[in-house]
Amino acid sequence: MKKLKILVLIAIAAAISCGFAGESRSKEIAKKVFGRIKIVRSGADYRVKPVDSGGNLSVCLVESFPDKPGKWKIVRKDDPCDFKIKYVDSGADFTVDFRKSMR
Repeated sequence: MKKLKILVLIAIAAAISCGFAGESRSKEIAKKVFGRIKIVRSGADYRVKPVDSGGNLSVCLVESFPDKPGKWKIVRKDDPCDFKIKYVDSGADFTVDFRKSMR
């Protein structure tokens, strides 16, 4: 019985640490996505879930100089882009919340 309790505690600790590792990985991916962004339905580089707050990345839509993490310039389908993203409700590579300006 004592061994079972220890195994359960180890399993819980492993599950918690995997959750934090996944969150950390999502933030690392999100920080690399900036520049000219094309919204697509298929062939995306990343699957992104927009959230109201607390996203892996806070994004500000800009018209020029999208040169830092969190600065995105949305481009049309025929324009060149740095990344293609698809908005999803589940199975996202990372989450974003949109801001009016960068702080």
